Amino acid sequence: MALVLTGCAAEDAEPGVATAGRPASAVASSAGEAKGDRQKFEKCMSESGVDRNNATEVDDAVITKAAEKCNQFLPNGGELPKLDPQDVEKMRGFSKCMREAGFPEFPDPGPDGSIPADYAPSPSEREKMRPAYETCSKELTGIAK
Repeated sequence: MALVLTGCAAEDAEPGVATAGRPASAVASSAGEAKGDRQKFEKCMSESGVDRNNATEVDDAVITKAAEKCNQFLPNGGELPKLDPQDVEKMRGFSKCMREAGFPEFPDPGPDGSIPADYAPSPSEREKMRPAYETCSKELTGIAK
């Protein structure tokens, strides 16, 4: 599950992508970093059984395997940039919003802004989270650089 939200840009990330060990913000390139190819990434993911329209219904093992294959098309091979303290605070605001929206088990991010790897809602729970995720994503404004 560590991937799908990771692979999507912040403007259209979905629940299930802001997960396990990854910030909810999208990978974004900056000066000196290799730009990714989002279309190749999405095509690779789709060919591997995961696309943006079915990501919440796909088994985490399938998503993880697809990510390992397809992250090569993301900036920095899918490695996220280090978040500054203000961005980590935005991630905390996002987590708080998710809890207030009816998901009391949604964890606070770690010091690096990542969601703990042991937090893995089921596909049906991720689907239920979608409206809250869309609402709470406003907390993430400005994180992707």
